[in-house]
Amino acid sequence: MQILDLDLFSATGLYAPNMHGDFVCRVLRAIRERIPGMSGKKIVFVPESNSAFESQNYALGVIEARIPHVYLMDEDTKHVGLRSTNATKKRMATLFAHALRAHAVKFHPLLQTQTKKAGSDEICTPAEMQATLVKQAGDFKRKRIKKRKREEGDTNEYTEVYSGKHGGRMDDLIMAAMICYIGHMIYRQKYTEKYEKQAPLWSNSS
Repeated sequence: MQILDLDLFSATGLYAPNMHGDFVCRVLRAIRERIPGMSGKKIVFVPESNSAFESQNYALGVIEARIPHVYLMDEDTKHVGLRSTNATKKRMATLFAHALRAHAVKFHPLLQTQTKKAGSDEICTPAEMQATLVKQAGDFKRKRIKKRKREEGDTNEYTEVYSGKHGGRMDDLIMAAMICYIGHMIYRQKYTEKYEKQAPLWSNSS
């Protein structure tokens, strides 16, 4: 598996859903246009379903932009995409770290990014985005936090969480990479039984 693009994007307010959808479409177009051999290739889109209706907004953005050959991976029963939990985060981080060390996951030589540097219109370099990903991967650790009692008689005061968010750090980039990696594995495993006959989000024949 090769990582073709690393991007971070943030928007708030009334138009944020559309802005995020537009950014996803710009990334998809950039991959197709700037990386040799990717024009017209099948792209499997694996949004994180924990983001509630945001994952649907991303998919709708692809449909409205009429980007062909984009297929949605949906493994959740509530919102579209792939759901991450505390338990799956730990497994994903472990598997992704092993994959990087074994060179099963590599960075494409023409790694793309459209992420702007904080407070500037200057675009980050691929090397800077790669360094951000590696740093966020290293920030993952176990934490014991005060548990919210949900059942009467629950005597456990603390619970363990596994996250890269602590001390003001963020884990968005590494979470996206890990979800895509796990999504890639699940998609291949379930291809014949579920995804082989799946229609793209948008087709120019529809």
